[in-house]
Amino acid sequence: MKRILLHAGAQKTGSTSLQRWFYSHETLLNGLGMTCPRRLIKRGDVDPIHRILTSARPGCDRSKLKKAFLKRLEELSGETGQQTVLLSHETIFGLPFEERGDGFYPDFMARLSNFQYLIEGTGIEVDVVFFIRDYCDFISSSYVQYVKMGGTYSLSRFVSSYDAQALGPAVQGAVLRGNPIAWEPITQALQQAFPGRVRIVDFTQFFATPSENLSRIFFDGAVSLEDCRGLESIRVNSSPPMVAVHLARHANIVLKYLTKLPKRKIGHVSSAAFIGPAERFHRFRLKGLALNKALVSFKERYRQDLQSLVWKG
Repeated sequence: MKRILLHAGAQKTGSTSLQRWFYSHETLLNGLGMTCPRRLIKRGDVDPIHRILTSARPGCDRSKLKKAFLKRLEELSGETGQQTVLLSHETIFGLPFEERGDGFYPDFMARLSNFQYLIEGTGIEVDVVFFIRDYCDFISSSYVQYVKMGGTYSLSRFVSSYDAQALGPAVQGAVLRGNPIAWEPITQALQQAFPGRVRIVDFTQFFATPSENLSRIFFDGAVSLEDCRGLESIRVNSSPPMVAVHLARHANIVLKYLTKLPKRKIGHVSSAAFIGPAERFHRFRLKGLALNKALVSFKERYRQDLQSLVWKG
């Protein structure tokens, strides 16, 4: 394998929709010398290379993982005859808002270092596509995921615990977690790791004209707009209304104190009761009087970031 085209998320920026498109167009990708190993977790259809990348956590046995990673790359090349692997793995650099860590993306730097180690000295070229999203929408989607995983913080407390500047004085009971919510440190780290080979993409701009942007950003215009159609019809993840999220959060609190269920199981139970049914009919938007100031702050922060961060190629 001579080249990796790494679609590294971020989470909640349409990654699953893009993956479904890639997987259903393997023949087209093969015509470009590419293959895209699958990562369909709910179906249990996950290529070993994704399991290896998931295992590249802080403190992992990097030498062991590197051997497994390079072995699987060679296997993919032999199995498909392709020299470029399109790796679409939105959590390769960790997850945002992890409770056990500090900052917006607590494991990002360690996971980036681990990935660099996997390819160090191999001669493999790496190009990176990384999507960013308006902070307000990103926070709302991440908060829904947090509650689904058994979280008990209110939205205000959730935001304040990561970014006290957004809300002014920290919400009572919030534990501050380091750096403010910002894409710039992440995108800068990527550009330093892979100079001249990183494309930062705005989620909203991309999906405004998905066929054109898919061709331009992932395939340098080598695929026609006609062949890039279909992405706009793939709707994988929806979002529930705030009332359903509030109900699930309060259910998490009750289950936490009345049962011995693990946190994730609690989240599964409350999600099945409140969030799942609501997701089929409604869209979630960042709301609440306590977040008015944060809304303005985050909107302006993202508007400024777009001017300097997004790839203009």
